[in-house]
Amino acid sequence: PEMMRKIGEKVISVRLQRPTLNDVFLKLTGKAIREEEASPEEGVKEYVRAYRRRTEK
Repeated sequence: PEMMRKIGEKVISVRLQRPTLNDVFLKLTGKAIREEEASPEEGVKEYVRAYRRRTEK
């Protein structure tokens, strides 16, 4: 209530939620987990790396 009085505007609603992993990472590092989307080539490379990890066992 005190915080809402300090705002000086009519508050319609307030919502609290747990921070996401990206929220925490952004707070700690100042960067998003993925600053930019990977290029299609990078996506293929990651797919191949993941496939190799699965099949090497």
